[in-house]
Amino acid sequence: MLNNSIEGLEYEITSTIRRLTNDIAQGIAFLQGQDELTTKQITDAANGLNEFYRVDTVTIDGRLDALKHFKALIIAKPRLAFTEKDKFVIDQFIMHGGRVLWLIDRMEMDMDSLVETSTNIAVANDLNLDDMLFHYGVRVNPNLGT
Repeated sequence: MLNNSIEGLEYEITSTIRRLTNDIAQGIAFLQGQDELTTKQITDAANGLNEFYRVDTVTIDGRLDALKHFKALIIAKPRLAFTEKDKFVIDQFIMHGGRVLWLIDRMEMDMDSLVETSTNIAVANDLNLDDMLFHYGVRVNPNLGT
Protein backbone atom coordinates (compact mmCIF):
# COMPACT_ATOMS: atom_id res chain seq x y z
CA MET A 1 0.00 0.00 0.00
CA LEU A 2 2.90 2.31 0.76
CA ASN A 3 4.43 1.67 -2.70
CA ASN A 4 1.13 2.56 -4.40
CA SER A 5 0.95 5.80 -2.41
CA ILE A 6 4.52 6.72 -3.36
CA GLU A 7 3.90 5.92 -7.05
CA GLY A 8 0.70 7.97 -7.01
CA LEU A 9 2.53 10.89 -5.42
CA GLU A 10 5.34 10.66 -8.01
CA TYR A 11 2.78 10.69 -10.82
CA GLU A 12 0.97 13.73 -9.39
CA ILE A 13 4.21 15.67 -8.93
CA THR A 14 5.51 14.93 -12.45
CA SER A 15 2.10 15.68 -13.98
CA THR A 16 1.95 19.03 -12.22
CA ILE A 17 5.49 19.92 -13.28
CA ARG A 18 4.70 18.95 -16.86
CA ARG A 19 1.54 21.08 -16.90
CA LEU A 20 3.37 24.07 -15.44
CA THR A 21 6.34 23.91 -17.81
CA ASN A 22 4.40 23.11 -20.98
CA ASP A 23 2.73 26.43 -21.81
CA ILE A 24 1.61 25.52 -25.34
CA ALA A 25 -0.52 22.41 -25.59
CA GLN A 26 0.20 20.27 -28.63
CA GLY A 27 -2.78 19.31 -30.74
CA ILE A 28 -3.96 15.73 -31.19
CA ALA A 29 -6.77 14.87 -33.57
CA PHE A 30 -9.03 11.87 -33.89
CA LEU A 31 -9.69 11.26 -37.58
CA GLN A 32 -13.29 11.23 -38.80
CA GLY A 33 -14.67 10.54 -42.28
CA GLN A 34 -13.99 6.82 -42.78
CA ASP A 35 -16.67 5.62 -40.34
CA GLU A 36 -14.23 5.59 -37.40
CA LEU A 37 -15.27 5.33 -33.77
CA THR A 38 -17.90 7.90 -32.84
CA THR A 39 -17.31 10.88 -30.58
CA LYS A 40 -19.16 9.05 -27.82
CA GLN A 41 -16.85 6.03 -28.19
CA ILE A 42 -13.65 8.11 -27.97
CA THR A 43 -14.77 10.35 -25.10
CA ASP A 44 -12.81 8.54 -22.36
CA ALA A 45 -9.60 8.53 -24.40
CA ALA A 46 -10.07 12.17 -25.37
CA ASN A 47 -10.66 13.19 -21.75
CA GLY A 48 -7.51 11.38 -20.67
CA LEU A 49 -5.44 13.05 -23.38
CA ASN A 50 -7.05 16.43 -22.73
CA GLU A 51 -5.07 16.74 -19.51
CA PHE A 52 -1.86 17.35 -21.48
CA TYR A 53 -2.95 17.99 -25.07
CA ARG A 54 -5.48 19.95 -27.08
CA VAL A 55 -7.79 17.22 -28.43
CA ASP A 56 -10.09 17.63 -31.43
CA THR A 57 -11.58 15.69 -34.32
CA VAL A 58 -10.68 16.31 -37.96
CA THR A 59 -11.98 15.28 -41.35
CA ILE A 60 -9.41 15.46 -44.15
CA ASP A 61 -11.70 15.48 -47.24
CA GLY A 62 -8.66 15.85 -49.52
CA ARG A 63 -7.62 19.21 -47.98
CA LEU A 64 -3.84 19.53 -47.82
CA ASP A 65 -3.94 21.80 -44.76
CA ALA A 66 -6.40 19.70 -42.74
CA LEU A 67 -3.74 18.42 -40.33
CA LYS A 68 -1.48 21.46 -40.07
CA HIS A 69 -2.59 22.40 -36.54
CA PHE A 70 -1.91 18.96 -35.06
CA LYS A 71 1.19 17.14 -33.85
CA ALA A 72 -0.43 13.70 -33.77
CA LEU A 73 -3.32 11.93 -35.48
CA ILE A 74 -5.27 8.98 -34.08
CA ILE A 75 -7.03 6.79 -36.64
CA ALA A 76 -9.42 4.72 -34.51
CA LYS A 77 -11.03 1.73 -36.23
CA PRO A 78 -11.90 3.02 -39.70
CA ARG A 79 -14.42 0.94 -41.64
CA LEU A 80 -14.43 2.70 -45.02
CA ALA A 81 -11.60 2.78 -47.55
CA PHE A 82 -9.30 5.78 -47.64
CA THR A 83 -9.13 7.87 -50.79
CA GLU A 84 -5.80 8.47 -52.50
CA LYS A 85 -6.04 12.17 -51.62
CA ASP A 86 -6.54 11.45 -47.93
CA LYS A 87 -3.66 8.96 -47.96
CA PHE A 88 -1.46 11.60 -49.58
CA VAL A 89 -2.38 14.15 -46.89
CA ILE A 90 -1.61 11.66 -44.11
CA ASP A 91 1.68 10.74 -45.81
CA GLN A 92 2.70 14.40 -46.04
CA PHE A 93 1.71 14.88 -42.40
CA ILE A 94 4.07 12.03 -41.43
CA MET A 95 6.85 13.31 -43.71
CA HIS A 96 6.70 16.70 -41.99
CA GLY A 97 7.13 15.23 -38.50
CA GLY A 98 3.55 14.36 -37.60
CA ARG A 99 2.83 11.15 -35.74
CA VAL A 100 0.01 8.71 -36.42
CA LEU A 101 -1.48 6.09 -34.13
CA TRP A 102 -3.09 3.44 -36.34
CA LEU A 103 -5.86 1.50 -34.59
CA ILE A 104 -7.14 -0.58 -37.47
CA ASP A 105 -8.96 -3.88 -37.89
CA ARG A 106 -8.44 -5.78 -41.13
CA MET A 107 -11.38 -8.06 -40.37
CA GLU A 108 -14.99 -7.05 -39.81
CA MET A 109 -17.14 -9.30 -37.66
CA ASP A 110 -20.48 -8.58 -36.04
CA MET A 111 -20.27 -9.75 -32.44
CA ASP A 112 -24.06 -9.48 -31.95
CA SER A 113 -24.69 -12.49 -34.15
CA LEU A 114 -22.68 -14.68 -31.76
CA VAL A 115 -25.54 -14.36 -29.27
CA GLU A 116 -27.88 -16.29 -31.57
CA THR A 117 -25.41 -18.83 -32.95
CA SER A 118 -22.02 -20.08 -31.86
CA THR A 119 -20.45 -19.38 -35.26
CA ASN A 120 -19.80 -16.26 -37.24
CA ILE A 121 -18.16 -15.25 -40.50
CA ALA A 122 -15.48 -12.59 -40.56
CA VAL A 123 -15.11 -10.51 -43.72
CA ALA A 124 -11.91 -8.78 -44.82
CA ASN A 125 -12.14 -5.02 -44.45
CA ASP A 126 -10.25 -3.38 -47.33
CA LEU A 127 -9.21 0.08 -46.14
CA ASN A 128 -7.00 0.83 -49.17
CA LEU A 129 -4.02 1.30 -46.82
CA ASP A 130 -1.90 -1.73 -47.71
CA ASP A 131 0.39 0.15 -50.11
CA MET A 132 0.87 3.06 -47.73
CA LEU A 133 1.59 0.89 -44.70
CA PHE A 134 3.89 -1.36 -46.76
CA HIS A 135 5.89 1.76 -47.67
CA TYR A 136 6.44 2.25 -43.91
CA GLY A 137 7.39 -1.39 -43.45
CA VAL A 138 4.10 -2.57 -41.96
CA ARG A 139 1.73 -5.28 -43.10
CA VAL A 140 -1.53 -6.06 -41.33
CA ASN A 141 -2.69 -9.57 -42.14
CA PRO A 142 -6.41 -10.13 -42.71
CA ASN A 143 -6.91 -12.97 -40.25
CA LEU A 144 -8.22 -13.58 -36.77
CA GLY A 145 -5.53 -16.04 -35.75
CA THR A 146 -3.81 -15.89 -32.41
